[in-house]
Amino acid sequence: WAKLIRVLSMSRLTAIHGPIIYSNYGSTASTILYDKESDLYNTFFAQLDTIQSEFGANKTYAGFAKFDPSYKGSIPAWQKVVNSMRLRLAMRISKVAPSLAKTQGEKAIADAAGLITTNADNFLVSLNGNIMPVAQICYQWDDTRMGGPIEQFMVGYNDGRISKYYAPVANA
Repeated sequence: WAKLIRVLSMSRLTAIHGPIIYSNYGSTASTILYDKESDLYNTFFAQLDTIQSEFGANKTYAGFAKFDPSYKGSIPAWQKVVNSMRLRLAMRISKVAPSLAKTQGEKAIADAAGLITTNADNFLVSLNGNIMPVAQICYQWDDTRMGGPIEQFMVGYNDGRISKYYAPVANA
């Protein structure tokens, strides 16, 4: 389960920032090498294979139900997350590694555990009644504003999305 969360989070990180420290994470060497994205995706797919295999061997395990606010310990639900993650990663690399993407996408679709196909299957992270700090600042305190740099950019380029992202100040 923790390995899956690692793949979920690090795949997003590499999608946004490119190469990341993954295989050498925790090293105390004076020089730590970043993993190439092509290596990362191969590693992610291999780890998803292992994770799916471990979930498959423990489908009835109920031990982490009390630690799992997302699926309440349902291993079949987590297996859908694995397949959906595999499909997502395959789609991300479809233009740069089409054969690998095809193989992994087909593997995700063919797996008997299935994919996330309904809202009831969605992977949601419970905050156990707490509010995320950014949401609290934005929605409860109503204390978010457009910054000068984004205003210069959007106004300067006459960006039509400005009205979708920001509302005019009511008491100006």
